[in-house]
Formats: sequence, structure tokens, C-alpha cells
Amino acid sequence: DAAVRPPELPDSAMAASLMDTARATWQFFAETVTEAEHFLPPDNLQLQPDRGLAHRTSPTNIGMYLLSCLAACELGLISPSEAARRISQTVGTIEQLPRWHGLPYNWYDTTTLQVLPPAFISTVDSGNLCACLLCVSQGLRSMLPSLAPEDRGLSVRLDALADEMELSRLFDPAAQLMAVGVHLPEETLTPAHYDLYASEALLTCFLAVMRRDVPRRMFARLSRMTGRTPSGKALLSWSGTMFEYLMPALLLPTAPFTMMDDTLRAVIRTQARHAPKGVFGVSESGYWGFDEQMNYQYHAFGLAPLALRDQREDGVIAPYASALCLPFSLHAAQGNLNRLRA
Repeated sequence: DAAVRPPELPDSAMAASLMDTARATWQFFAETVTEAEHFLPPDNLQLQPDRGLAHRTSPTNIGMYLLSCLAACELGLISPSEAARRISQTVGTIEQLPRWHGLPYNWYDTTTLQVLPPAFISTVDSGNLCACLLCVSQGLRSMLPSLAPEDRGLSVRLDALADEMELSRLFDPAAQLMAVGVHLPEETLTPAHYDLYASEALLTCFLAVMRRDVPRRMFARLSRMTGRTPSGKALLSWSGTMFEYLMPALLLPTAPFTMMDDTLRAVIRTQARHAPKGVFGVSESGYWGFDEQMNYQYHAFGLAPLALRDQREDGVIAPYASALCLPFSLHAAQGNLNRLRA
């Protein structure tokens, strides 16, 4: 079939290396998602200067941890019963968290479960968590069919949390677009909107349309503005970050030879060509800049040829970006991870 790309398959050495990465990643969650943290994943761990675990988390962090429990089970790193136990513990916490019309706040204190100021509902984070809840629910049904009925009831709880999330509250009917979020307690939408197809909000937009929370025509309003790069034509994003392009693709697969699939591959090639230090993966991340408490600062680093806004290129490489590339360029991404380790 000419419309199907043959998949890149790892050789034994590459498979072993990827498994080592998966095992080390899971070990982070195994050691940090504890009862003291209410079974919530920390946002980050800062070792130099040593600030330890950040006792805060976001809806995206929570959703990715739940998916990691399923992935660890599928890879044989934990048993089905441990996966179900961990997911149930975290779901129990989510059910206790303060929420607004079912939507999670942007940041929670993992030790007290209090909302961290300023109180804000993020459209991207809400959509990410909602999609993860639905995905984990279906994963439990398909991967863990032998578990006891009370464990299978976990899927029902996950679906209920997703159903309670009123994504329509994040839609601006005047602009016919999703707002960036909602300020509370004023309950006012942000004046800024997500209006690009190549955006970290693509998954949220798709989910909101699929669930009929917003009109289908919203999808048509997302800009498909393109630009020419040394690696071919690509849809432009706001900041040109790997996160904007590749994060939605974790749960929203692209079809071969479509506009988005071609864009993602062109973006990865552009990143590989850029590679100022022999490694690629310019994306939003923490970096060597500090606040008064010596915590890393955060910035949306991206590549200028892919960005609509004026973008500074400081050569900051985010290792997670290579992992996001694996489904689209296995050998290049794995080689990049190996160079980062070295």
C-alpha cells in the first residue's frame, strides 16, 4: 500500500537501550509518587543546585503518570495488580482535588492538595488530563481483563472523572476558539486563544469536538499557516517548540502522508539540521537561570524557522523532546538520546 510507511524497527541493541531508558524513567515515578505526596507525581526534581523534589503538580503531570503506569505494565516492569493499585491510589486523590466544573486547576500542592495561586484553569492541561483518563480507562479494559471486578470498576471511575470535565467552559463563543484558560475566582476567559493547528492545544481541541462540547466548525478556524524550512514545508507553531508539535501526537496519531504527519517529520529534520552542539531537541524546558530560591526558570525555547513569534535560540536542549520523536524517527531520535547520555 503506497499510503503506508514501513515502520522503523529497533535492532536488539537499540531495543535494550530503549528499555533501559524506560526502566530508569519508571524508577523515577516508583521513588517519587508516594503516600506523602498523595500519590501525585512531582513536577520536577532539581539536583544542581540541589532543590530536591518540587512539591507541586499539574494536570498534565498527573495524566502522564497514569499512562506511565499502563506502559510500565505493558513493558513488564510492574505487574498488572501493581499498575491497578497505583492508578487507583492516584484516581482517589483526583477525586478529592478541588475542581471547577470538573476541570482541574493548573497547579496543586502535592502535600496539602491545595490549589496554588493564582487560581487558573489551563485549557491544554485540562484536555491532556481528560484524554489520559479516557486512554487509561480503555487500557485497563483491554490490558488487564483478568483483574477482579472491583479493579475493573476503576475504569468506571476514570470515565466519570473525564465526563465531569466541562471543556465547553473553555470555549469562547465570540471567537469560536478555545481560550488559553479561565481566571478564577472571576471566572473570566483569557483574551488570548488557541488559533493554530500546530499547537499543544490540538489534542484538547480534537477531544472537545469529538465529545461535542464545542462546535465542529472550531476545528476549521485553526490556522494552517505554513512556512518553508531547509527540510521542507511545515505548519508553523507559535514558538517552534518540539512540545507544541509532538505532545498531542502521543495520543492523537497522525495518518501517513497527511499535512500533520509531513509537518512533524519536517520539524524533526529541521531540528536535526540545527543541532548546534551535535544534539537536537530544542523545546520548552527549565534552564540554567534562577529565581531568588535558586529554582530553575522555564522558557518556551524553539526554532525561529518554525515559529510565528520572534524566537531566541539559546541552544537549550530538552532530552524529553527526543523521546517524543521516537514514533516518527526512531533511529535519529535514539541516536540523539545516546549522544545526550554521552
